[in-house]
Amino acid sequence: MKIKFFPRDFTFWIYHCCALFIVIGIDLITSMSDGQINHNILKVSCLFMGLFTLFALVFRYTFNTFSWYQIEYRKQIPSLLFAGTLLSILITSVIIIICYFVPYFNPIYQTYIGKDTQLLSAFSTAFMLKQSLQTQLFMCSWIFIYTSITHQRHALSAKMKSLELANSLKSAQLENLNTQLNPHFLFNSLNNIRFMIAESVDMADDMMVNLSELLRYALEISQSNKVSLNDELAMLNKYMQLIKVQYEDKLNFINEVPNNSHNLMIPPMMLQLLVENAVKYGVESSTTAGTIKLTSSQTDNTLTLSLANTLPTKNDVSVSSMQIGLANIRDRLHLLYGNKASFNTQVKDKLFIATLELPKESRC
Repeated sequence: MKIKFFPRDFTFWIYHCCALFIVIGIDLITSMSDGQINHNILKVSCLFMGLFTLFALVFRYTFNTFSWYQIEYRKQIPSLLFAGTLLSILITSVIIIICYFVPYFNPIYQTYIGKDTQLLSAFSTAFMLKQSLQTQLFMCSWIFIYTSITHQRHALSAKMKSLELANSLKSAQLENLNTQLNPHFLFNSLNNIRFMIAESVDMADDMMVNLSELLRYALEISQSNKVSLNDELAMLNKYMQLIKVQYEDKLNFINEVPNNSHNLMIPPMMLQLLVENAVKYGVESSTTAGTIKLTSSQTDNTLTLSLANTLPTKNDVSVSSMQIGLANIRDRLHLLYGNKASFNTQVKDKLFIATLELPKESRC
């Protein structure tokens, strides 16, 4: 962003002018004699206001143009002190030069420096020292306040950009994970329909209807990070109808999720992925009938969903192979809930059990 020499921020000018008026007001009050304002002090104060503002803007413009706010603040302190001292000497020197050459301000020079004092000699007078020290105090205060605020603003801006980038990355990752999940049921269902067409056109037609509803649902929730458990269960039942056509009596699905959980929110397509995994690595790999059972429980703050399936009977299928693809679930949970959700698997009583623990959220 291009830095303008004169700030467009109205707040900057309010604080800057208020500080100047306070300092000059104190100076005028303390220099009053018999209740009268010292006109020489008033003149030099007005001159100081203009020059101080000019040099302060020079510092501001330089500080922002060269991006000095990117340097660690504590490392800048010596440089800021030097800048404040240098600018105060320059301001005082310019005031003396103007008072020497400009007739309107010449009475100031004659009063506080001396009528017969040469210009070069004026820079070694007590007026020069006193004015420089006063200006240095005010200039250094201004510089430290301004740079402190500027550093804070840029740090906040950088943090906001970092959060925006993190949110964008999070959305991209979620979208990517969703696209990894959605094709699973499509490919499996199309395979089942292909096998069924040769046996029963009517059943294949019913399967196509279920598949189209599943696809419509997947499209509708593609931009949603959470859906109601009721909607997920409805689509899961349609998915199971498609799957059972292929496995028939070999697959037994039991849904024991109570109705009081149906209004709670969960990530979309997550149950369907768990069922797919259970079918592929449990039922499909077994030589006997398999059972998949979905249960749930809840506390005041947590919803727990458990999917248990019988272990395969083939010796060449290990429990670790059943966890293929489940890393996506952990990734999605971490992106959506951070450490507030968990996903665990275990083997118990010849069952492979996948357990989701989610923060309890109701549909509005």
